[in-house]
Amino acid sequence: AAMTRKVAKRSGVRAAARVRGNAKSWLGAEIELIIRERDRLLQAAGAAASLFSALDPADGCVIDEVLAVRMPAHRSYTSEDVVEIHCHGSTVVVDALLGAAMLVGARLAEPGEFTRRAVLNGRMDLVQAEAVADLIEAPVLSGAKAAWQRLSGALSRRILELRARLLSVLSNLEAHIDFSDEDLPEE
Repeated sequence: AAMTRKVAKRSGVRAAARVRGNAKSWLGAEIELIIRERDRLLQAAGAAASLFSALDPADGCVIDEVLAVRMPAHRSYTSEDVVEIHCHGSTVVVDALLGAAMLVGARLAEPGEFTRRAVLNGRMDLVQAEAVADLIEAPVLSGAKAAWQRLSGALSRRILELRARLLSVLSNLEAHIDFSDEDLPEE
């Protein structure tokens, strides 16, 4: 089960963080070592969010009070069932939560892994995936806006339109070559 960490920063202070994992990693039997009241998470499968205590599996002490947000596949970034754990942004808290998840079988996601999953699951194409990286790395607002246009699918739609037109021209050309000695209707 892959996990990733996203931290929101403001003026060098982290107020909040998210730890994202596929739902199987958060809903498996071992998660009871990390999240107290696991049954509430299972019962809240249709709910958008629920509040839980995150535990250190080594000693059972509470690490933080966390908000678990479940996103079904049809509404998630990767087109997979995902659970995000929102916690306080302290490096100690985030690292403890990640460490606890890894103790019960999770692993850190590789850079770009969730975007790769989105591509493999048909949620986005390669142009959009590259736009994700451009949006993250954009040094100025105009660059972010341009990346967002590609991420939204504008370029992909234009490419598909051009592809359809080129295929039409190609099929007409092939027909004229194959049947050049026959009378074909003019277009």
